[in-house]
Amino acid sequence: MKIILSLFFTLLLPIATVAQSTTLVSLEQALAGAAKHIASKVDEEKEIAVVSIASSSNKVSSLLIDELTALLKENNKLKVVERSGSDLEKLMAEKKIQMSDLVDDNTAVSIGKYIGAKIIIAGVLDNYSEFSSFRLKTSDVKTAENIAPYTARVKSNEFFQP
Repeated sequence: MKIILSLFFTLLLPIATVAQSTTLVSLEQALAGAAKHIASKVDEEKEIAVVSIASSSNKVSSLLIDELTALLKENNKLKVVERSGSDLEKLMAEKKIQMSDLVDDNTAVSIGKYIGAKIIIAGVLDNYSEFSSFRLKTSDVKTAENIAPYTARVKSNEFFQP
């Protein structure tokens, strides 16, 4: 019996503790972690675009999109397609999409196809009293499969408020 209890405390208890861990990271760390995770899951030479990250304001959303796009560009195996440009802005206006709104799967896929991306990234930064939740969905435009889901808990004071 002592051996079984010893094995439980040695092997299983640390696993249970890790599963319940809620480590808070900086927004910079969350973005860097997301870029690294996405790059590890996406096939080489795939065209990829960050199409939307919903947040408390358009200003914060644009910052997150620009920062994640820049980090993805640092990885030489990915071909990053820019979301900016009058054609994309026109399409988004026609579909009544704002960068701060959560883009549904069908809209994101149509935007990805329109700008020539094979992979699109959409996400959200939700604010809570103790932390913020940063979640990304990286979808294949053809299948809409989420190939690189990413979630991080961000320290609430790590970004500016509107």
